[in-house]
Amino acid sequence: MSFLTCPTLSDSTTRLLSTFTIQKNSALLNALLATMNQNDTVTLITFGDHIESRHFNMTDKVPEIVNEMLNRREHGCNVASALYELDQTKCDCRVLISNGAYDDGAAEVEIINKISLVSHGQPSYPVIQNVLVTLMAVHSSSRVSVRKQMRQLLDKPRPNYYNIVVIAGTRHFVPPLAFGGETSIYVGEFEGKIQLSYSNADGDKFTAEIQI
Repeated sequence: MSFLTCPTLSDSTTRLLSTFTIQKNSALLNALLATMNQNDTVTLITFGDHIESRHFNMTDKVPEIVNEMLNRREHGCNVASALYELDQTKCDCRVLISNGAYDDGAAEVEIINKISLVSHGQPSYPVIQNVLVTLMAVHSSSRVSVRKQMRQLLDKPRPNYYNIVVIAGTRHFVPPLAFGGETSIYVGEFEGKIQLSYSNADGDKFTAEIQI
């Protein structure tokens, strides 16, 4: 799976607008990542006038990877070059998250793989030839409702386990998981047993103590 989003611009006259744009893009990206399980892998591509690509598994280092890539300073926004990079990336699903502000790249591109375009409001995209394009405009400010839209976009099942809480020294709140899904968290050093509680889609509650 691949995603694209524009990093913050370095031009001081546009930094405030760009920072706001990055926050919106980041909310979309985080909502999309929240639909994934431990066995999913991601190629994240950020772009401005330059492109950076990172491939990673859904591990507890994901927030650090995402923050580092989104904080890269850039000038410009070349959507066409990013679309070509995404098209050439080997994956089973391609999503471009656009800032919707402007585009310095070519006005028309030809790609061969299906792609989904996600943005806040009306984006600036080149004309995309020879491929099926799915457009999704997100107008809600709620990350939870955006997560639902992202799940529908990726055709992922609804969560089967909710209210997942792990107590291991401190309390850890785990995002909902689909049936058969996996996730991992870093709990650090602590004394005693791990306490786990969660509910399933039928409303049944479960608790367990785990000795490590």
